[in-house]
Amino acid sequence: MRRTPRFRSSWQSLRLPGRRGEDSYLQSRSLIAFICLLVALANAKLSYGQSFNLVPILSEDHRKVHWYDPLQPNTKITVEYGFYIDEVVYFPKTGEICLTGPEGLAIDRRPDPEEATWSSRRRIGPTQRESISIDELESIELSHDGDSLDAVCTGEFVVAIAGDGATPISSVSLDPLEEVHALPFANGFRSIACCDDGVSILLIEVDSQGFSLGVRRFSINQNGQLSNTGEFLSVPGANEVYAVPGSAVGITITYGDGSPEVISFSIPGLIEIDSVGLSGDTGIGCALDCVGDRIFARSGGDGISPDEIEVFDFNLATGEIDPTPILAFEIPLLSRPQRGIQRIGVSHGGSEIWVTGEVPDTSPIDYQLRLYNANNGNFIDSDINDVASIEFPACCLGDGTDPGRCPAEQVVESTRQTYGIPLPSELIPFGFPSEP
Repeated sequence: MRRTPRFRSSWQSLRLPGRRGEDSYLQSRSLIAFICLLVALANAKLSYGQSFNLVPILSEDHRKVHWYDPLQPNTKITVEYGFYIDEVVYFPKTGEICLTGPEGLAIDRRPDPEEATWSSRRRIGPTQRESISIDELESIELSHDGDSLDAVCTGEFVVAIAGDGATPISSVSLDPLEEVHALPFANGFRSIACCDDGVSILLIEVDSQGFSLGVRRFSINQNGQLSNTGEFLSVPGANEVYAVPGSAVGITITYGDGSPEVISFSIPGLIEIDSVGLSGDTGIGCALDCVGDRIFARSGGDGISPDEIEVFDFNLATGEIDPTPILAFEIPLLSRPQRGIQRIGVSHGGSEIWVTGEVPDTSPIDYQLRLYNANNGNFIDSDINDVASIEFPACCLGDGTDPGRCPAEQVVESTRQTYGIPLPSELIPFGFPSEP
C-alpha cells in the first residue's frame, strides 16, 4: 500500500495543477519565479529599511508628532516636544522634520532612523522618546508668529506665514537654518501651499479680524527671495488652499455656511475655472494624490454631525471638476475647520484615505485615526490616539513610492499575479491590512 506523506514540503505546496507532461515544466517555472521572488523581497526589505517612508501626524495638544506605520496604524513612534507646534513639514528623503510655532521655527535633524525602519519597529513596537526642548534643536526666531508653513519643492527652503504682523510671510533656508527674506504685506495669511514648479506660492489672505478674503499668489526665486505677483482671486470664506501636481491649476475649499464648495483656478492669473458643491454644511479640507486626477473632499456638520468624504474626478490640466462624486461615504468622526490642521490625507499612490477627528459621544473626547480604501470606501484600520493634523509630505519631496503599500508587498503581489504561484502566507514578511 502506498503511504501518503504526513507533511508536504514547501516545494510540493507550490506545485501547480496540470497534465503529467506539463508538471516538470510548470514546477521549474515556479521554482525560478520563487527564487527571483525571494531575492526581490530581500532587496526590497533592505532598501525599505533605509527610507523614511512614514506618515507624521501632529497631536491634538500640539506637542507631539506620531510617526505612523502605513501598513499597521496601531504601530507608531511618538516624539514629544517641549514646546507648542502649529504645523510640521516632513522631508522623507532625509527624514528631517521642520516645526513652527510661537517660539520660532525649528528643525529636527535626528529622526532616529534605526527606530524608523520596518524591521526594528516591528521588533520593538511603539516607542516614545523623551520630550525635546526647542533649545536642543536647531532653531531660529521668525519675524512673525509662524502660524503655518510649507516646503519649496527644491527642498532648500520653507515658507512660513502668520495671520497678522508687518511681515506676515518669510522664507527660511534649511542649511544653514536662517530666515532669508521677510516680506511686508498689509494683511495676514491662514493657509499656504507651495507648487511643484518651485516658484508659485498659493496663500489664503485674511483681514485684520481673521476673515478670509481669497487666494493670492506669491513667488520665490532660487535665492529664497519672495515677490508678490499681484494676482488675487476673491473667495470670501476660503478655508484652505492646495497645490496640484503640474502647477497649472490650484484648488481651494470654502467654509460654506451650509453650502461649502471646492473651487479650481488657473496658475498664473488666479482665474476661477470650476466649482463643485459638497454635501456637508461646512468645508473641512481636501487632498490629492500624486497623480492628481481625483479630489478627495471632506465636509461635515461643524462638529455636530458625522463628516462626509466625497471623491471627484479632476482634470489637473484644465481644472475641470466632475460634479458627480465617483465615491461618497460617511465617517463616524466629527471635526471643525482649523487653521493649519489637515483632517484628511491621501497616500501618494492614491490607495488610502486617512482621516482624523473626534469620536462622537466620548467624554473626555477621544480622537481617532481611520484609514479607508480610496477606491471603494471600505474601512481598513484605525487607532485611538490624540491625533490631529495628517502631514503627508508634498509629492515633489518624496521618492515616488506609496506610503500605503511597501515595496516588498508590491513585489509579492506582482509576482503572484504574473506566475499564479500560491505562496505560503508565512513567507510574506508584511501582512496586508484587513477589513473588519
